Amino acid sequence: MSARNNILPSGFKSPALLSGMSEDTPILVGLSGGADSSALLHMLSVYREKCGAKIYAAHVNHGIRGAEADRDEEFCREYAGSLGVEIFVLRADVPALAKERGESVETAARALRYSYFEQIMRENNIPILATAHNANDNLETVIFNIARGSGLSGVCGIPECRRTDHGVVIRPILSMEKREIIEYCRDNAISFVTDSTNIDTDYTRNLIRAEIIPVIQRINSGAVKNAIRMSESLREDMLCLDNMADELIERQADRSSIGLQSFSSAPASVANRALIKLYGELTGGKT
Repeated sequence: MSARNNILPSGFKSPALLSGMSEDTPILVGLSGGADSSALLHMLSVYREKCGAKIYAAHVNHGIRGAEADRDEEFCREYAGSLGVEIFVLRADVPALAKERGESVETAARALRYSYFEQIMRENNIPILATAHNANDNLETVIFNIARGSGLSGVCGIPECRRTDHGVVIRPILSMEKREIIEYCRDNAISFVTDSTNIDTDYTRNLIRAEIIPVIQRINSGAVKNAIRMSESLREDMLCLDNMADELIERQADRSSIGLQSFSSAPASVANRALIKLYGELTGGKT
């Protein structure tokens, strides 16, 4: 299976550009079987044809939806195979894990996924993990973080690239709207599965997706793309503030004895960041 005319959509960003690594660097793709990750794996199979990068997929059966979860697992195995992509699969009992840890099922599932992905990356020398977060996901994240009182980092939304212990996580289709991804699937005859829990508004993100974002789009139909631009702009501001905080720290001759004068004369947003960074250095990140 290959994309029609092997043409990648304009919203797809090169893994090499996002990661800063060579075009033939191996990539692991988080594959749920939904439209987003199925489209991403397809795009990366086209990228592989052009650049020679080895592509792998990883799927986690969370043990939440019974037969439907098993269906998704089988779909992912068959779909990856049809693209000539090696797939890793983990079966787990996330509800039991969440109960044991005292976490929500969503939180436990996410932690398990990324732990498994990093294990695969470490054991197979794969430095790039690609996830299928899109522009709609970014707006959901921004709204969720605002609602719970986040600072600037939360309003920045989802980053296109972030470092991990074993490489980088990239989001090649972060600037694409959900409707554009569905169109790509349709144009390239890509099948996908639908998670029935996505319509359950007891989950916060589903509630935001189903009821809040449609209202925002009635106010401005370009809200999803606008949020991506806002996030990019705010991330540049945050980087500037972080760099200023680093410079303030560097001016401290003794990290264990803070020069109160220099901190009090710095803008509050810079001084606060510097204090948080210093605290992390001195305590090893422990609270």
